[in-house]
Amino acid sequence: MDVCLYSSIIVAEILIGRFNIEDSTLVGDETYASRGKAVRAIYAFAAITMWIRFLYFFRIFRTTGYYIRMFQQVILDIRYFIFVYVLTIIAFAHAWFIFLKNNSTGTPFDRIS
Repeated sequence: MDVCLYSSIIVAEILIGRFNIEDSTLVGDETYASRGKAVRAIYAFAAITMWIRFLYFFRIFRTTGYYIRMFQQVILDIRYFIFVYVLTIIAFAHAWFIFLKNNSTGTPFDRIS
């Protein structure tokens, strides 16, 4: 986890320095705007990784260690449910994509009535 945290921060800093993204997002060019979004996504990943790492250090205290272990066990046990849930969401998204693909005007419910 430490490697992910530090490498994502380094990659984001390199992108900012290489492409001058902070100044270029004000220009309005789509290429620079997408690079700015990519850097913000990398920073968001680094922030989540940092906070998870911060929670890890609460294991050393007797009062919070139990909750951190319980949280880890819940995350480990929920992974199969998350897999089935994501698969269901993808199935419904695919069905709606097919349903709305040929709709050129209005909503799909306009054709029903």
